[in-house]
Amino acid sequence: MKTKTTTTALTCLLLIMFIFTGYAQVLPPDSMGEKVYNEYKANGVKKAIAKYQTLKKK
Repeated sequence: MKTKTTTTALTCLLLIMFIFTGYAQVLPPDSMGEKVYNEYKANGVKKAIAKYQTLKKK
């Protein structure tokens, strides 16, 4: 009985830990890096650098 309770508790604890680590890795959609990367993909390096400098000043 004690083994079953311990196993269930450890399983729940591991599940909770994995949920928190997965949640922590999600980047907000409006992060500065993503904006600069999208600018780079669309218009090239020079425009991306200009976008970075603009966002850095904010």
